[in-house]
Amino acid sequence: MINLEQTIAFVTTVEAGSFSAAARKLNKSQSSVSIGVSNLEDELGLSLFDRQTRKPTLTKAGERLYQQAKLLLRQADKMNSFAQAVYNEVETKIVIGVDPMAPLSCLDSVLIGLEEKFPNTEVQIQLLDHIALQQALLNHEIDLGVHFGADAYPQYLNFITIHQYEWQCVCSPDYPLADLSEVSNEELLAARQIIGRSLSSHPVLSKTSIFSQDTWQADNLVQCSHLIELGMGWGILPSDWCHERIELGSLVSIKPEFNQTKMYSGLDLVWAANRDMGRVGQFIIDSFSIRKSNSN
Repeated sequence: MINLEQTIAFVTTVEAGSFSAAARKLNKSQSSVSIGVSNLEDELGLSLFDRQTRKPTLTKAGERLYQQAKLLLRQADKMNSFAQAVYNEVETKIVIGVDPMAPLSCLDSVLIGLEEKFPNTEVQIQLLDHIALQQALLNHEIDLGVHFGADAYPQYLNFITIHQYEWQCVCSPDYPLADLSEVSNEELLAARQIIGRSLSSHPVLSKTSIFSQDTWQADNLVQCSHLIELGMGWGILPSDWCHERIELGSLVSIKPEFNQTKMYSGLDLVWAANRDMGRVGQFIIDSFSIRKSNSN
C-alpha cells in the first residue's frame, strides 16, 4: 500500500534537490525523510534515486514514478478539499438556467471567481426559455436562472438586474438590406427575420423584437447568428455579441425606420424565494449584487 507521507518525502526531495533541503521544507529531520524514501523504495521494489552521486539523482524508474507521484498527491489534495467542502455544507453541484439568446459572457467573471473559491463544485448550465426557466426554478430543478427581464415577476421569485443589453439590427454584408442607409418598415416587413425561439415566448420581447411576417426560428443565439451570417435573413441580436462579428465583417448593422431610439432589455438573475440558498448559490447572488453596485 502506497504511503502518502513517504510519497510526499519522495516528491519533495526531487523538487528540493536533496534530502537535507527536503527535510527543511517539510520541517522534519533529514533521517526521517531519507528513511521515508527508502521505505517507499522497499514497498515498490524499485530504486528511485542513484545515491552514488553527491546529490541524489533520479533513476529512470524514479523519473517515471515522480510524475505518477505528483498526480497521486494532486488527487489526494482534491479528495481532502472535496471532503472539507462537504463538511462545510458547500454544494457539490449548482445548476444555472440561461436564456438561449443571452450571451454566456455575462457569467464570465462570476464563474471565474466561483471556480477559484469552490473548485470542487460542479457547474451545470442549461439553456431554457423564459417559461421553462421559471417552471424549473419553481420545481427546484435548477438553482438560479438568467433571462431577459419581464414587466413583473410572480411572488415566488426573487430577482436582481445584472446587465442592460442593447439590441442591434444586423444582417450579412451580402444581404439586400446591407447597403441601405435606412431600411423602411415595408422593406423590413418583407424581408425574412431570424428569431430566437425563446424570444417568441417572452412576454415582453415577443412584442418588441419580432417584425417580419416571414420568419425562421433557431434555438439559441449561436444558431441565430450563424443563419444571419449565411444571409438567410436579418435579425435583432444583443450588441455585445454583434461587436466582434461586425469588426470581423461577418455582420453589418442596419438602421430600420422604426428604430429611432436604441432598444434595451435588462438581463435578470432569478431564484426561488422559498429556497434556502447554499454557499455557492449565495456567492453568485452576492457577486452580481456587488458588480451591480460598483457599476452604479
